[in-house]
Amino acid sequence: MILPEGQKASDYPKIELVRKAVSRRNVCKAESLLAVATDTELACHGVPVIGLSDYEEAARIILDFIEKKNRTDK
Repeated sequence: MILPEGQKASDYPKIELVRKAVSRRNVCKAESLLAVATDTELACHGVPVIGLSDYEEAARIILDFIEKKNRTDK
């Protein structure tokens, strides 16, 4: 697993961070998002939205993605 900074336009699966001090909307393509983590009210159709400090939920989302990928790669 790689945790890059940036890569907004890439097709790599990601959790996008949206901080209200910087922006009030996500900019990544929904197809590449595992989730959006934010400290603002945000609706992202078909993509889970979690709090910036919801580390357990972020970990669960990442682990679910890895498990699903492992099942399909076999």
